[in-house]
Amino acid sequence: MNINDCMSEMDRVVQVKERTNAWAADPKRRPAIAFEFFQAAHRLRTHGCADGCMEMIFAEAATAKEAALRQRALRVATRVVEQDPKYLLPDGCRISSKEIEMLKPIGEGAYGKVWAATFRGALVAVKRMRVHRVDDRLLKDFLGELALMRFLRHPHVVLLIGALSKGSDMAIVLEYCARGSLWDVLHDVDISLSWGTRVRFARQICQGMLYLHRWRPRPILHRDLKSLNILVDASMNLKISDFGWARVKAAEGDNMTGSVGTYQWMAPEVLESSEYSEKADVFSFGVVLWEILSRQPPYPGMDPVNVATQVVKNGLRPEIPPDSPRRWVSLMNRCWAQDPKDRLDFAQILEELDVFAAAIEEQKSKRYSSKERKH
Repeated sequence: MNINDCMSEMDRVVQVKERTNAWAADPKRRPAIAFEFFQAAHRLRTHGCADGCMEMIFAEAATAKEAALRQRALRVATRVVEQDPKYLLPDGCRISSKEIEMLKPIGEGAYGKVWAATFRGALVAVKRMRVHRVDDRLLKDFLGELALMRFLRHPHVVLLIGALSKGSDMAIVLEYCARGSLWDVLHDVDISLSWGTRVRFARQICQGMLYLHRWRPRPILHRDLKSLNILVDASMNLKISDFGWARVKAAEGDNMTGSVGTYQWMAPEVLESSEYSEKADVFSFGVVLWEILSRQPPYPGMDPVNVATQVVKNGLRPEIPPDSPRRWVSLMNRCWAQDPKDRLDFAQILEELDVFAAAIEEQKSKRYSSKERKH
């Protein structure tokens, strides 16, 4: 670049920076303005400015009040990352690939393989994706997951440690959960689960979901809650994960549309692509409660499309095992009610589970007292 070109670029940066002064006044232009500023800064190799632009774009993608603005910001973020993957995250969340030592593949997701790795001596999980081998929709989901997760801090939501890029590869670095998914634990015949443990599992999921639904400025809807998307650490604590389909709710009182998730766990209104709200996650939680109860896959042997049809038209639900605790069955029924208005919210569910846990402790205490008297 000669001196005249450089001066021209400098003038352009100044002009774009001046336009950002109107940032708050015209929210619809925010992502486009930030992208224009990013391009100018990137050409001049002023990485601090480029990082600042990405910070604005990702913040907009996660917290903008209107869904259309968040989607616009994600589209812009996709263009930036396709242009240069090193801007996957703002500088504060970026990890050098030299600090990661890959150990072994431990799973596979929509974006690519998940690896066990070490980061500064600690075990972590690394979700890898090759930018040029996925379509824009998957890349947008990947970036949407990043945009949300970098703000989330809760003991029962999986922790984002950071992200990295190397060539055309991008990766999310997450806390490591040694026991895999809740699905893995429930289907392992060598693991015995007391009712106290099952209630604890349900409470932890509920606490994590309550945190998401109380997120401000707008609730976060997970939209794909199932045992496969709930991780279990070495101490048997549960962590909600996989936020690729999660979305911030548009506005208080507004509902969302669009069919996303996995048929066997999806609410009727989502299957019909009707409007839905936080209560769609509650329906999915009802199916997870059934999984914890039965330790079986929902609707075994049924085609997922047939399941979807029957759930919508005939109110089909998984078959409840005989001799199931009445309190648990009642809670499931109030989570997966056909009409969203008849479903509990996660605050109410947590209250019910607290009562259930107290009853279990009382029974334990009575059994212990009885044994003491016999001796």
